[in-house]
Amino acid sequence: MKLGEYFVPVIPFPHGTIGLASLILDPPSQAHREETTSIYLSRRTFDQIADTLGTDRIADLPLAPGIATGDTVIENLFSCLIPAIEQPDQTSALFIDHVGKAFNAHIAQRYGRMQMARPAVIGGLTPWQLRRARDTINARLDQDLSLAQLASNCGLSTSHFARAFARSMGIPPHRWVTQRRVDRAKELMLQGTPLAEIALMCGFSDQSHLTRVFSQSVGLTPGRWRDWQMSAAFDVEPIAMGEADPC
Repeated sequence: MKLGEYFVPVIPFPHGTIGLASLILDPPSQAHREETTSIYLSRRTFDQIADTLGTDRIADLPLAPGIATGDTVIENLFSCLIPAIEQPDQTSALFIDHVGKAFNAHIAQRYGRMQMARPAVIGGLTPWQLRRARDTINARLDQDLSLAQLASNCGLSTSHFARAFARSMGIPPHRWVTQRRVDRAKELMLQGTPLAEIALMCGFSDQSHLTRVFSQSVGLTPGRWRDWQMSAAFDVEPIAMGEADPC
């Protein structure tokens, strides 16, 4: 079946089936039928959940036809709303709000792959401060980013920020930045980017600096790690640990 510019497979659903649909593929004009009850979940709500939890927002929410059929969590949540649908004047708005938040949180985590952040710890950063610090670091891995800048973005003194970040993440800010740079280097290596370019893109002074930090963090040099990953991908024997390393 064609809906606008999209071709969508037609899937028959038994009576009483609950599922998710994207309004891009299944616009409201197509969904309004007497036997259908629709609950609309806005992207703004998903963004608010991410901001509250201090985690990354959902970039994409792929909803293939029939994706949520058989989802017992959604079925149970929907059953909680039946009394509200049948007798709206006798239902607490606060109750409906809580059920709606549960809908969004479940869908964001299961279908949007939203990573639920760890709860705020006593003496740590608040969720919004933690998210702002992480976003700033991730966006500026190729630059020199001072502790004072991160602290200022979170409205804290440098010393307070350093202590709170360490309590929230379990490691000091500079070690977390190093881990993120190494993780980003791994991603670029698997894409075939030359090591000299990776070094600059990840905030290292040169290729030798990248090699030194990477080796200390991973236990392998960048070249050996990349070869090991490639050999594992093609299901062949990993290279011997004692062979000469191109880096």
